[in-house]
Amino acid sequence: MRGGQRGDTRLSQEVKFDLLYRDTFGAVLGYCLRRSPSLADAEDRTAEVFLVAWRKLDEVSNADAPLAWLYAVAFRSITNQRRSITRAARLKSRLRELTPSSLVSNSVETDHEMTETAALEAAEQVLGGLSSVDREIICLGAWEQLSTLEISRVVGLSEGAVRARRFRIRQRLSRDSTSNEEFCYDR
Repeated sequence: MRGGQRGDTRLSQEVKFDLLYRDTFGAVLGYCLRRSPSLADAEDRTAEVFLVAWRKLDEVSNADAPLAWLYAVAFRSITNQRRSITRAARLKSRLRELTPSSLVSNSVETDHEMTETAALEAAEQVLGGLSSVDREIICLGAWEQLSTLEISRVVGLSEGAVRARRFRIRQRLSRDSTSNEEFCYDR
């Protein structure tokens, strides 16, 4: 009898996950696409988010806002990816210094990858002076249309702290740029 109950629990878990996946996959993939250098990287980050969700299904299922919980996982995954890319770029640069230029072959990027890279570089230039958390606060409001409460859950700060940071960010961006309305959307 216990084996049957265990099978029912497993099925219930699969149904929970399937519902979560169907309801949130598009939003999570979009979140990752807007923050990753390529489609393949975004898909990898999305897969990682749902792997974590499967492993912690009870936690995400009981969360007040499962999508915000998934965004928090994606934020950490993308932050780790960026650190890895930065470390790899530094290593590649150091290796180029040590290797004769005739032995180093430059990789050819596709037009799509170059366009995505240029767009990310432009966004990084506008938001480059901000900490990763402040940058994420702005992006969650502007791109994901999350409320201050939802943003606070994603970045792990209180709602008041997020409001204060958004205010300071808006002030800083208004000093640094004349066209920052897109990045200062407040809900």
